[in-house]
Amino acid sequence: MPKSVIIIKDSGAIPDHLDRVLVESYLNTSYWTELIRMDDQGANLRIGQPHAEPVAQQLEEFGIRTYAFITAWNPGSQPLDQWHNRWRSINLEMELHPHCRLLRRGMGIGMNEDWQPEESFWALDIAVEKAVELGRQFGQNAIVVWQQGGVPELWWI
Repeated sequence: MPKSVIIIKDSGAIPDHLDRVLVESYLNTSYWTELIRMDDQGANLRIGQPHAEPVAQQLEEFGIRTYAFITAWNPGSQPLDQWHNRWRSINLEMELHPHCRLLRRGMGIGMNEDWQPEESFWALDIAVEKAVELGRQFGQNAIVVWQQGGVPELWWI
């Protein structure tokens, strides 16, 4: 595991030094993604919860061992305009392609209606160290990481 990463699976695991409200908003976000087989509609990933059957089945079928769900939008949870967010997203996509086996589009959809859903990527079979590095490069507070045998986790980076 990369240095200085805090792994959070639920609200009971939030360290005192972090903004509880902010971290809980990440925990309560629905991370929607296109599935591996493009003929499927998509699925929601949730922190600390087992995958829905279509996701679990496809991860196993395609031999996926890790993934990261990552965005370039709103670095440091500071809202940017659409143009800048989309430009950042294009750059993240170009950075991700060489480092993962498959890349699917996603959307981070929070519970707060004032916060616009964030375009994201589901990077399959990416080295978690690289995912953390890219999250930091794009100014993110956290990314979602899954490793084979576990559940999706919030990695505060």
